[in-house]
Amino acid sequence: MRILLLAPFALALVACGGGKPAATATASPASSTTSSKEKPPTAAELKKAFMDECTKGGDVSPGACICSYDAIISVKGTLEADLDANDKAAVHKKVTGCMAGELEEIYMKSCAKPGEDAMGPFCKCTYPGVAARVADGGDVDVSLRNSLYLSCGTLYPEARAKTDFVESCKKEGAKEETCTCAFKALKAKTKLSNGALSTYADEGKKDIQANIAACAKKPASK
Repeated sequence: MRILLLAPFALALVACGGGKPAATATASPASSTTSSKEKPPTAAELKKAFMDECTKGGDVSPGACICSYDAIISVKGTLEADLDANDKAAVHKKVTGCMAGELEEIYMKSCAKPGEDAMGPFCKCTYPGVAARVADGGDVDVSLRNSLYLSCGTLYPEARAKTDFVESCKKEGAKEETCTCAFKALKAKTKLSNGALSTYADEGKKDIQANIAACAKKPASK
């Protein structure tokens, strides 16, 4: 069973450091294929699976999930259908209409997790760009995320940027102490903002790689 899940604000996770790469994602609460001997799921079962997946984790409210469910059904008539570009635009328009008073609250809750008060200014800075893209029916993709991290990058907390940078650096095969050294060097030698360093931005890729290489030869102590 394949269920189409519009978590209107999976986009919040993207804009602030993780999650799904677009506002529309596929969820598979059951098997991705249904045996020919099994009965197809009923509409009620599909709706329950959608709601369970959508509300999992607590970032998206039941009201937002119902709004998304109703929007998809009104456009496609079923959860088990692909959305083309026109469908996505129609669904986004319906979702933004029925959630006008809830969008920012959901975004801010997902962007600044409990205990991350320092993220508040950055989240407020990035929200208008995210809201505008969704209102236009577009996906909140990596290019938008990186653009927002650069434009609001000076508001991104340095501690969070360091963690993000080191994790991305380690995925490139470098050791943690090398990555920590490179982050410190980049902060001292370049004009890259915390937001740019957090996204491992293409704009600073040459500087990043050069500093990682230098630190790998003589790792800084923690």
